Amino acid sequence: MRTFMSPSATGLEPEGASWRELACSALLYLCLALWWLDPLVWFIDDHLTGQMDGVALVFEDLQLVVWSLAWGARALVTDPLGIFDANIFYPMPESLTFSEHFFGLLPLYAPTYWATANPILSTNITILAIFVLRGLSVQVLLRRYTGPEAAILAALFFTFSPSVDARVVKFYLLASFGLIFALFFIDRLLASARWRDMLGLGLMLGMQAATSVYLAFAAMFGVVAWTLPSLWFYRSQLDARRLLALAGAALLAVIILVPLHLPYLRLALGAELPDYIQGADLPWNMSQRRTLAAIRNFNANWVPWFVWAFAFVALIPRRRMPLAAIVGASFVGILGFVLAAGPHGRLIGVPTGWVYTLAADMIPGMSTVRSPTRFLVLVEISIALLAGLGMQAVFARLPSWPRRILAVLIGVSFIGIFAPEQHPLRKVDRGAEPGHVYRALAESGDGRAVLELPKGEWGVTAAKRMLGSTTHWQPIVDGYSGHPPDSNGLIQTLAEKLPELSALQRLVDTVDIGWIVIHRKEKGRPMRPWPQRDMPGLQYIGGYGSSDLYRVVLPMQDNRRDLFLSRARTLEGNPRADVSESCPGRIELLSIVRPPWNQNKLLIKLRFHNSGPEPWPALGAYTSKLLRLNICAAETKVCAGKGIRLEGDVPVDGHLDQKVEWVNGRRQLPRRLRLELFQQGGRNLKTCGVEPLLVAVPPRGK
Repeated sequence: MRTFMSPSATGLEPEGASWRELACSALLYLCLALWWLDPLVWFIDDHLTGQMDGVALVFEDLQLVVWSLAWGARALVTDPLGIFDANIFYPMPESLTFSEHFFGLLPLYAPTYWATANPILSTNITILAIFVLRGLSVQVLLRRYTGPEAAILAALFFTFSPSVDARVVKFYLLASFGLIFALFFIDRLLASARWRDMLGLGLMLGMQAATSVYLAFAAMFGVVAWTLPSLWFYRSQLDARRLLALAGAALLAVIILVPLHLPYLRLALGAELPDYIQGADLPWNMSQRRTLAAIRNFNANWVPWFVWAFAFVALIPRRRMPLAAIVGASFVGILGFVLAAGPHGRLIGVPTGWVYTLAADMIPGMSTVRSPTRFLVLVEISIALLAGLGMQAVFARLPSWPRRILAVLIGVSFIGIFAPEQHPLRKVDRGAEPGHVYRALAESGDGRAVLELPKGEWGVTAAKRMLGSTTHWQPIVDGYSGHPPDSNGLIQTLAEKLPELSALQRLVDTVDIGWIVIHRKEKGRPMRPWPQRDMPGLQYIGGYGSSDLYRVVLPMQDNRRDLFLSRARTLEGNPRADVSESCPGRIELLSIVRPPWNQNKLLIKLRFHNSGPEPWPALGAYTSKLLRLNICAAETKVCAGKGIRLEGDVPVDGHLDQKVEWVNGRRQLPRRLRLELFQQGGRNLKTCGVEPLLVAVPPRGK
């Protein structure tokens, strides 16, 4: 039975694209992607895109994704059951959970990696595949409602819009094609109730949710926003078979996702994941000002005006409208705008933040999303679908050849006007060539952990070393993540006095380090001299360019390794417990200096006094229940952030002295700072007796 809402009853061309049409379209999207990403095709095996170079840590994020995909592809064939025990953040178990796993992209990434063992080439092939699949997903869905011209044009708008050009460096966020294919399968399932559509829907949802945590939540909301109006419009055809098929698809997606997210659940239960709704970790991009600015930029610069125009044409009342698709796409877009506004959002003067907060309270894990504007992907999908439906309303009034000529003119004009300039590229050195220290570790490493010194710049150095580890795959102390454990910082602190024998002994007693690499030309804290010879406890292997390799041969004497990974005690043996309701103490300023070489940095020396009956826990690889120091402008309402690690527990009736480097993220330093102690996953210590310390910022040059 056909209803007035079924695609074939809209008076349009027959539903569905032929395999020949899709094959030709895929070739078109691939050729356009190669041209769009020029000159990447000429350097596809050793360069990565450097787009958004001016944004902090974006290229480091890209290196993290490349490493993660390479690790996943390798672990699938070497140790699939140990896939979460990655080689970073040694010796932390299930260290992959400190970042996303991006498993949903492995079907695109893994074949090339298995054939070449080249993570850079595999990444670039994956990016090209994402472009092709973005186009095909929109085309396949719209061909149920439109002719080929409107569907292909909408696919071009979606695949090659200015917003895509700005996000190639975060290519995993472009992989939203799984959600669009899921909408396609929902339509087919409601129309014909075929079991293969149930399987397709479940697989697409599972794959999309495994691609990125942002896309997982976007897919959840997008499917709900699309399905609810579809159920209403198809209500005369709803039966037990269709409802069971929808439930079966949801169950299949859950079966796929549960084993992939159990390790993250364990991490969350241990209070190791941030809570950006209720916790102290409120990032700057959750603010109302930031989210609204991103939405305005999206509306003004990321979506061309004529795409908006075609989308509005779809909303004009007319006979035989595909109402299910129009209402579903509209719901998806509206919900995307509401969620993108975040927990403090207001749209058109109406408070909308309660929707986000309610969803975060009800849905496990959503409070870990730190950038609500990523939900604009729903708006992007909505506009592309509505634009396609609007173009069909125009094209339906034209004869065949004029329609095709107009479609070609629109497509060529769009691509010509919004084609980007040459994409900036960066050559990536993984250390795979002969004579590099990473190649030496690959050839002679015995599976023991590698410590690389100096520590280097946070994020930049760690991401580079992670990518370099794809050459040797030995466990490494370094790691880059949005919520890293304290393991790397603790080990680097223990290593500050190396190669002194006493420092090496304390390091070996705490963690099993097998290799030490000294990068002599890397920037970082000044190190003590490292002679190029054997030393007590260290065997000199050789020099490799500007790097030296040492094997650690010192045996353990005082085993402290269990304490390092303990969730119950700190590294100093004190219990990890909630700070009591009475915690008398204070923060004392010993000195504050504004160095002349960096006027946005402050060198602060502090003393933390504990006058209470219990030690303050502060030292451990896991961050739960540990004390942190937050520094912010004095006028800031909530002094939020991940906090600065204390270098030791604060003893009873004692104190801890610590030097802190604080770099201001603003253009100029505030006049005064506020320093507060808080417990990770617990209270702010100002509620139990430790008042915040207000500090005047010294003038320039002092």
